[in-house]
Amino acid sequence: MKYYVNTNTDGTMGFYIEGVSETIPSTSIEITEGQWQDAISNQGKYSISNGAFLAALVWPPVQTAEQKIVVLDAKYKPQFEQITQAYLTAVTAGDTAAANARQADYTNLRAVYQTELEAIG
Repeated sequence: MKYYVNTNTDGTMGFYIEGVSETIPSTSIEITEGQWQDAISNQGKYSISNGAFLAALVWPPVQTAEQKIVVLDAKYKPQFEQITQAYLTAVTAGDTAAANARQADYTNLRAVYQTELEAIG
């Protein structure tokens, strides 16, 4: 069997197998079965450039420290917001015990966040 890849009009890659696919675009590039299997298993690892099927130089792609911080912030922001809202609700209701507990939750979460942030560098 022969395997092919082509860039679709929406920018995604289409994979085709001779004898299985109904049609194979004339602009398709022939690839090996190993490349086909790897590309199917690792979405985003390959690209097509100047008629060549290319693997990323590093897989998975290495994130910069700035990108890692964006991911970290996205992970923790909803948790900080939830604790803050619960704290404000407790304070508004005059529930000192609940407010103190949420304050402790916030402090603990901040410590975990700070540890992960420091690990990024």
